[in-house]
Amino acid sequence: MHSQHLKNSISCSFFILCLAVLGLSTAMAGITGTLSGTIVDKESGTVLRGADIVVEGTTLGAQADKNGYFKIFNLPAGHYDVSARMIGYARVTITQVRINIDLDTKLNFKLSAEVLPLEEVVITDSKRLIQGAITSSTYFVSGNQIYDELPIESYRDAIGLLPGVVGNHVRGGRDTDVLYLLDGLPIQGALSREISSYFPNSSIVEMMVQTGGFSAEYGHAGSGIVNVISKEGRNKVEGNLKFYTDFIGTEFAESDKMRRLEFNVGGPMTIGFGGPLVNAKYFISADLNLSDTPARKKLDDAFGSPIFSNYNINSKLSFDIARNTILSLQGLLSNWKWHEFDPQWELNPAGLAESKHYSHRLSASLTHTFSPKYFATLRVAHYSTERSIDGEIETEPPELLFEDATDPRSRILSGNQPWEEKTTEDVDIVKFDVVGSVAPHHLLKAGIDYQNYKLGSQNIQYVALPSKTIGGAIAFNRTQNNFEYTPTFTSLYLLDQIRFKGITANLGLRFDVFDPDINIEEVPQAFKKVQVRLNAPAIGSNSATHNTVSPRLVLSLPLSESERVHVNYGWYYQMPPLYYMTTNADRRLDSYLPIIGNTEIEPIKTVATEISYKRIVSDDWLFVITGFVKRFENLIDTQTFVLADSLIGDDLTNIGYSQYVNSASGDASGFEVTVQKKFTPELSARVSYTYMKARGTSSFAEEEFNNIAFGSPSGEGSEFPLSWDQRHSIIVDASYETRVFRTSLLYRLFSPLSVTTPDSETPNDKRMSWRNILDIRIKMNSTKLLGGHMKPFFEIRNLFDENNVVAAPNKLGVRAYKLFDPINANQGRRLRLGIILDF
Repeated sequence: MHSQHLKNSISCSFFILCLAVLGLSTAMAGITGTLSGTIVDKESGTVLRGADIVVEGTTLGAQADKNGYFKIFNLPAGHYDVSARMIGYARVTITQVRINIDLDTKLNFKLSAEVLPLEEVVITDSKRLIQGAITSSTYFVSGNQIYDELPIESYRDAIGLLPGVVGNHVRGGRDTDVLYLLDGLPIQGALSREISSYFPNSSIVEMMVQTGGFSAEYGHAGSGIVNVISKEGRNKVEGNLKFYTDFIGTEFAESDKMRRLEFNVGGPMTIGFGGPLVNAKYFISADLNLSDTPARKKLDDAFGSPIFSNYNINSKLSFDIARNTILSLQGLLSNWKWHEFDPQWELNPAGLAESKHYSHRLSASLTHTFSPKYFATLRVAHYSTERSIDGEIETEPPELLFEDATDPRSRILSGNQPWEEKTTEDVDIVKFDVVGSVAPHHLLKAGIDYQNYKLGSQNIQYVALPSKTIGGAIAFNRTQNNFEYTPTFTSLYLLDQIRFKGITANLGLRFDVFDPDINIEEVPQAFKKVQVRLNAPAIGSNSATHNTVSPRLVLSLPLSESERVHVNYGWYYQMPPLYYMTTNADRRLDSYLPIIGNTEIEPIKTVATEISYKRIVSDDWLFVITGFVKRFENLIDTQTFVLADSLIGDDLTNIGYSQYVNSASGDASGFEVTVQKKFTPELSARVSYTYMKARGTSSFAEEEFNNIAFGSPSGEGSEFPLSWDQRHSIIVDASYETRVFRTSLLYRLFSPLSVTTPDSETPNDKRMSWRNILDIRIKMNSTKLLGGHMKPFFEIRNLFDENNVVAAPNKLGVRAYKLFDPINANQGRRLRLGIILDF
């Protein structure tokens, strides 16, 4: 009752706050940047008060104040041409000015007096190798790099090319410790914390990745932030079509029969609502992905082509209401269907279940800048996902024929995958942020974030286990979920950014309220009796509300005009995947060794420190070295209670149970070195090296359960190298461009990952082999075709035919929810041909 009362109070207060601010014109922080600078007379240096600054192709602009200073808020990320003009002076336009998410871009103008008529002065903006506003390990990847330049499939591949990232793990954290955002709003499920939506690469304008030191405005993440910003329409109609395939299979390279088609179009439009006409801009992008996957030879006969199909649509409609006011509507749709190959079913692939995943999101934002010193943000969204597994359960327990009747990990000769599931998640999101310059050197940010979920699941799954009974036959674990819960997340933050004489300090404080709102009406008496018999601790029937406070401290100092150092320290809290609280909520024990959820799970805590040094060695040559230390607390593992061997008979169907608990911990430390150099106008390269140690008491949430059920080695509470403990990583990204073609090269050298040998007494006692992967992409420059421009390209993926290392799927817990991506599955060398058509 107390939890529900608190939830209702928060909801009521928040609703009143929203009503109070709905009448304001508002804007969005976290997906836009700012542009500021000065305008002076070129000859005398006199400030030009009242000069106009215009961002071409938008309704945004400003006037220089009495000090010649201007600032433009709420500028969407991307490249712009910016003009400065004043009566009596020649107009100056600086082209290709890059605006980054959450950053203030400096741009200074020098205007020449117009004694005689002068032509417009056009200047191309130079790339800034060091930006004082960046106070953490932050990387910006343009949409053009993802879509048109690098030999990668999606933005997730681009993340894996950054220092400190191993697969989906950032600086030693678990893969669920990363927060993924699209246009500042989450695209993750609460049950799994896995990505729930994909979107066309052609819709991306920029991606910001923070691997350490993110400010107080970002929460629900312990390792990293990924914020992808999608495109908006411009003042002219533009479009793009892209198709590529690996249909050509040879002895040199296999074919997955992969086909991928992307399309996008955007531009201006005028809309009338029965009255005044309103200027609007639209952008629509879509893609279609078909593949027989790397396992096509084993699945084609069972299911036909395609094994995997996916389409994604992302669209935006923006209305220019006033000079600094834009109403934006967005729709996102993602649909997946596939059969996932499992080596255990290679002799009976027709028994594999079909998986489906559907998601859509609708959002609206009203953006406005009140003055050069203040702006605010209000966004609302509804996000819905549905996952299903269409297996068959004809008998209980299921009738599966194993190659070895005593080994549940042996190959399955007949039967159907015993897994039927339908899980839904709906969330309503409201975000409100206020940003203001309250003093000459202080920029204050404050905000509130409210997320109200509706989670539902109907799920039955059987997993085969080795039996401890006298008969030695295979036993089955039965997991059944039938629940509907409505958790809420509420967050408040305050951030003061202080900038004085080149010094930048961020002082932030974040307050989060997690209310899982999980209530179990009645605990079965059978479960209580087993608890007493096993001397197991009691588990609460109702979840508690968790309140956390996270301090964030950052300091960035200029050592010289070409050197800068930053230090940051922070606490980061996040609720673990709610699957660990909701699974087997009925606490049924009509199974061999069931895993049950725990309503008393607490937030995961990460304490992180980093220090970074940047130096511009010479023109177009940047050197960066960063060191970091992290501590992970309250990680999830299982605690298992089993009857003594003397009490287990051949007629016993249940020998105990396992429950999720906050029993695991870990540490990560290391350093990263990046060298970026533009050797000539045609040739540029970036090389990064990462040394990292990732150790802990558990690599995944079911580790102790596996130790008990399968006789796997146990760390017994001591730390060992985690499964993603990759000590050395070298990544080379180089490009060479001429008038005829552009060549992109990606080379990766990775030291061995940890592996557990069969007879080991401790987990991850040995290492696998080194891996080196080389990808090459050659794209021809534009040639005219059908009124547009054609750009054919050719790719060689994994030139050395290296066997990628893919973690074995864990079907016992939350990893079963992972969205399948066949393009990134284990595969050898591949050849791809494609074409891009711009119009």
